[in-house]
Amino acid sequence: MIDTDLIRDINNVIQGDYTAFARFLTRGNEIIKIASGSSSEFTLTKRAVSRIIAALQEGEISPSQAQEWASFVRRGYISNANGRPSNTDEPIKPININYDTNAEEDIAAVISRLDEINDIVDGDISREELRQLLERLNTT
Repeated sequence: MIDTDLIRDINNVIQGDYTAFARFLTRGNEIIKIASGSSSEFTLTKRAVSRIIAALQEGEISPSQAQEWASFVRRGYISNANGRPSNTDEPIKPININYDTNAEEDIAAVISRLDEINDIVDGDISREELRQLLERLNTT
C-alpha cells in the first residue's frame, strides 16, 4: 500500500515546492522506489516551473538546486553526476511525470535548460535568460 502522505509530498515537489524537494533529497531514491509502484499520476505545469525560476531569481534557491529539481522532474529519479540514479545499487523504475499537454513543448525546453545549469558548456544562466524563460512560460 502506498503512503498517501508520500504521494502528496511528491506532488508538492512536482508543483515547484523547493522546500519539499529539499526534504525529499534526504530520502532520495528510497522514496522513488516506493512511489514508482503507485498508480498516481503526476503532471508538471508551467506554474510549477515558473515557481522554481522565480525562486532562483530571488536567490531563494541556488542554481545547483534549480538544476537538481529540473533533473528530477525530467528523469523521474534523483541522479548523480553521471545521470544515473543515486543512493542505490539497485535498478530504479522512474516516477512517471507527465508535462501539461497545453504547454508541453515550452515546459520541456525550459526544464532542459535548467538541467544544463552547472555543466561545462552551458553551465551559467543569466538573470536575463531567466527572465526570458519565465516570459516563455507566461506567454503560452
